[in-house]
Amino acid sequence: MSHGRSYIKPESVADAVHIASFGTLGCISGIQYAIPLQDSLSFGPCDADPEKHLALRQQYWNSFEFDVPAASKSQARQNRRALDESYATSVYAQHQIENALSSFPSDAPIVLWSAPTWSDRLRLWWTLDALKYSNVAYERIWLADSRTPESEHHLVDHDVIDSHGEGLLERAFSRLAQIGFERFHAGGSLWKKFSASSPVEFDNARRTGSRSYPELQGVCNEYGRFFPRLVRKQLKLNDIDQFIFDSLSTDAWSRSYDVVARFIETYSIAAWCPARLVAFRLRQWLKHKSQSVLASQLREGVNQLATVAY
Repeated sequence: MSHGRSYIKPESVADAVHIASFGTLGCISGIQYAIPLQDSLSFGPCDADPEKHLALRQQYWNSFEFDVPAASKSQARQNRRALDESYATSVYAQHQIENALSSFPSDAPIVLWSAPTWSDRLRLWWTLDALKYSNVAYERIWLADSRTPESEHHLVDHDVIDSHGEGLLERAFSRLAQIGFERFHAGGSLWKKFSASSPVEFDNARRTGSRSYPELQGVCNEYGRFFPRLVRKQLKLNDIDQFIFDSLSTDAWSRSYDVVARFIETYSIAAWCPARLVAFRLRQWLKHKSQSVLASQLREGVNQLATVAY
């Protein structure tokens, strides 16, 4: 919404409230006001309804820590404490952004940090929807858009953007631009379509393209890897599951981290297939109604990447 006020462009990082991932915020010096975003929304369940979304995300992240075979009770308690601390100190829900903003100067400009990658744009759209939900004036919002040769091909997440040379974030801040009415509402609308119960609306938006987000079709290539493929009228596994099964053998056992290592060796980057997602998919396939899909064996280890072999 617009409050009919004019907002001045921040001259330094100390003048603004910054909303970004922990990784990005840790690379920017001089910040006084910050709202860290812990959650990567590019995998796992989500919902357009803020309360349902929070419940789904917490249930999803809890499953990584509490559904760990061979984990000791002390390890489980430690995992729970770490998660509780994360839920308390970071933002997973829209109302948490509203609460965090209330503790900062009400006239301070808001800077959103993003790059043209799938996870970053998704996080940006979610944030814009949250700011709209919090009745923040779009004129108050500025975008620091980081681009590298890799991000132009939508390969690098903003969480690791600091590895691409000194001065990248400084250049992004020097190119600050107001989000504007059209981009503000278009971003929130894309999040609503993405988090809907059916993927059809978002896919239609992807095919149509967006004047506000011209990189939409490119960044969505990663999203498509999560869907089954139709090849010669036959339904095939999605790219992630196919790689997981290609990495397993009937002759030798492999732990989750072995599969992750093979993925990184093959593709040189794990931007769209984080380690925990591999472990999550392996567990889901293990519980498949067809008991013959995977076999498992417990091993010694500190987390689910190590405690189970397949």
